[in-house]
Amino acid sequence: MSDHEESLDDSLRVEALSGSRVPRRAVLTGASSLILAGFVRGAAAAAQPVGAANPSLVATALHCSGTGEICLEHCLKEFTRGDTMLAKCAARVAEMVPVCKGLASLAALESEHLPAYAKVCIDVCKSCEVECRKHEAHHEICKECADACAKVIEACRKVG
Repeated sequence: MSDHEESLDDSLRVEALSGSRVPRRAVLTGASSLILAGFVRGAAAAAQPVGAANPSLVATALHCSGTGEICLEHCLKEFTRGDTMLAKCAARVAEMVPVCKGLASLAALESEHLPAYAKVCIDVCKSCEVECRKHEAHHEICKECADACAKVIEACRKVG
């Protein structure tokens, strides 16, 4: 390295608190990253009113969709045994699962469309609950799915 390159290299370094030399670019990049992170957090906080998120609705909707997945798997096992009594139940659950996943996403995003979507979710979950209740005495998972739908319905009614 030439003397000129060494002096140029030295001028591009700043001395850190520890006394070691750190490239100026690293310091500027680090400082820029911290400033940007603070700006992003500040902008996000300004865009969201305190307490506006609804983690309870997200958890309720995801619990319901997860329970529905298990219920649907149970229905499929029954079908392989030749029992088609749960066919309508499986159809309602198959409708409910993606609707509840969508509800969870919209609630997490604090979407302006959440109130309208919650009304649709109430209708879909009611249909699922009614069908699952028909089988709850014989199939525990049907009871669990119906109960989960009832909780989503209750939570959706609180969405304004």
